Amino acid sequence: MNLRYKILFSIEVRHDYYTDTRCNDFEISPSGETASVLKGQGMLFKMVGNKLIVLLRVDESDKPLSDFSKSGKLTFFMKLTNPYFNNFTNLDYHPSEPRKYYFSNANQSKVGSDLYLNSKIPVYNNTNDYPIGTLASNVSDTVFEAIKPSSNSSKRPLTNKDYWMNRGKIQYVNSNDLVEVTPFVYLFNTISDTDFTVNIYGLNPNTGAYDIQVTNTVNLSFSSFQTSVPVRLEKLPKGYYRIEINGESRYVYTDSDAVYNNIFGIIEIFNFLPASNAFALFNGSGTANGSLFTIRFPNRLLIWKYIARSNDVVSVSDSRPPPHKLSFIPQAGNEFVSAKPVPISQKPLKTLSLESTALGNISAIANPGTDRLGTIEIDGDAYYSAEVHLNY
Repeated sequence: MNLRYKILFSIEVRHDYYTDTRCNDFEISPSGETASVLKGQGMLFKMVGNKLIVLLRVDESDKPLSDFSKSGKLTFFMKLTNPYFNNFTNLDYHPSEPRKYYFSNANQSKVGSDLYLNSKIPVYNNTNDYPIGTLASNVSDTVFEAIKPSSNSSKRPLTNKDYWMNRGKIQYVNSNDLVEVTPFVYLFNTISDTDFTVNIYGLNPNTGAYDIQVTNTVNLSFSSFQTSVPVRLEKLPKGYYRIEINGESRYVYTDSDAVYNNIFGIIEIFNFLPASNAFALFNGSGTANGSLFTIRFPNRLLIWKYIARSNDVVSVSDSRPPPHKLSFIPQAGNEFVSAKPVPISQKPLKTLSLESTALGNISAIANPGTDRLGTIEIDGDAYYSAEVHLNY
């Protein structure tokens, strides 16, 4: 008996810090429920470097031997294996907090031919505040990172190169991908009241919105004012929901395994999308698309600082031509600080040199590392920084 398999889909993890962008910093494994589904459907999964591959057992015409329900989904957990990941990644992630990253083909973030599982980076809005490190896009899907803060009272358009750095047409993991992960009782913090109307909504396959009510409305009354309302979720399948209390909404993901297993993120791949959709698992003929989905992380921008032993060092310079050329500003204490944040990379920059009054030009000087980060204040704004102590 010959066993035939075809790729149902694969997920690659990429990171701008790495020279080839391949990120091997995660273990990806199926949830307990998904492991059972994979076994029952005759599916296989394996990790190959930075890529998760899910295989489907098929017949001679490449049709699935077992039908995968249109309402079916596959859930995977991402576990971070590199303790220095946060140092070189532009993320608002704190392992001790209940928020985890959530990725799904239901997000439908497509740029060109690339299919991203994260939510799309919002288009710039000059009424919003943009702290340093925030990502925003223009209408053409080009992404920019704030290198100085801007706000409604101090508007700085994406074309202002002193405030924004062009990151290209890449949909990065961003703060909108974070969701609160909770066990089966969720405490909803809200405005003080005695009476609360609770509704819970699930994903609407027709609209992609979380607007299908999945439980009956619950009315709660208390004898005294409350600011925290318990919401019971134990009768719902594990997954992503929108909870609404007195008109205020909160998105949560309920799964005790995800809460207690110290995961970084959750991946959910749904099968409800029509064959015409780029993120669908199957085409109109009923055979697997073998789609390649991407999760991509942005490298961190750091202020680089060189600290000389004496005033014999008079400058630090970069031999590259504009626009990539770095400029370093002399500071008190024999320090030289980059004029703008630098996108850090695994590949060392070999075009930096120092000028010494006694020894002349010395190159190439070392790049700052990412194992220890500090902070530096420039014009009242705080930046992450890395430094090198020079032997001159």
